[in-house]
Amino acid sequence: MREYAKARRARGAEPGTVKRDLGVLSRMFTLALQAARLARRPYIPRLPENPPRQGFLEHAEYLAIREHLPAHFRDVLDFGYLSGWRRAEILTLEWRDVDRPAGVIRLRPEVCKTREGRVLVLSASLRDGIERRWHHRALGCPFVFHEAARHLDGFKHAWDRACKAASLSGKLFHDLRRTAIRNMVRDLLGGSRDRCAAALCIRGDGRRTPGGPAAFVRGCRGASSGFHREQAVSRLPAASAAW
Repeated sequence: MREYAKARRARGAEPGTVKRDLGVLSRMFTLALQAARLARRPYIPRLPENPPRQGFLEHAEYLAIREHLPAHFRDVLDFGYLSGWRRAEILTLEWRDVDRPAGVIRLRPEVCKTREGRVLVLSASLRDGIERRWHHRALGCPFVFHEAARHLDGFKHAWDRACKAASLSGKLFHDLRRTAIRNMVRDLLGGSRDRCAAALCIRGDGRRTPGGPAAFVRGCRGASSGFHREQAVSRLPAASAAW
């Protein structure tokens, strides 16, 4: 088991990933013992996981990175800065998920990391951005964010290059999740963490998600009504002049 863990780490797997792999193996051995297929279970080491991410993206940093991104990638950054969505969720967003008349986006469970759909009520800035993307949509392309009807597969490399050019190497797109929640906590709803978190983490069936952006959403028990989501996102500041 130690050799397996060492080999997985050598191939680039994070400690948390290896730990979960070993957890699956541990469960398999437990079931084998219960079925009398094994006489004993081997020792399975426990690997320490990396500490939770804690980075943020300050507004000046966001603008600096944005300046060095190609134009067709800036919309992705703006949407992430305003919504707190994961990069993969944004890049796979399709027009069928967007209810423009109602001003909401419904994230499908199959593209969500937690496999639970969410609803995002669009702020004025987000709504304007979605309308601009609508006018630039491509025939036959289902994606909201694209370049000449092609999926934006190169965003990660463009992000890394923009961060380096802005002297901000090491910044993560995932930092926008914590940043969006923090900005809401600072500026909206009287600083209520629970209601701000609920605005981003409402599930597609109307129930609250059990988790969300690290360090803010854990333990969230805030109100999850459409009113609170509307109130929270409607007061978000504009991310940039373009949105």
